[in-house]
Amino acid sequence: MALLELWECGGAWVNARVGAGKTLVSALAPTLMAAKGFTRPLLVIPASLREKTDIEFREARQHWKCASQY
Repeated sequence: MALLELWECGGAWVNARVGAGKTLVSALAPTLMAAKGFTRPLLVIPASLREKTDIEFREARQHWKCASQY
């Protein structure tokens, strides 16, 4: 649902439980929005999660078409 909301509304606020796939949605979002002409994605996360998110984005790129410019 989050990717559908992102597509239809041009953005999304994803508030979901642990393990629901928020990081994957965040990794896929720039690729999805690039198809609509958006060029500057913004992901806001706590600084303490930056390294963890980078690692999970690298893992996601092995299986999904995720942007790699951030």
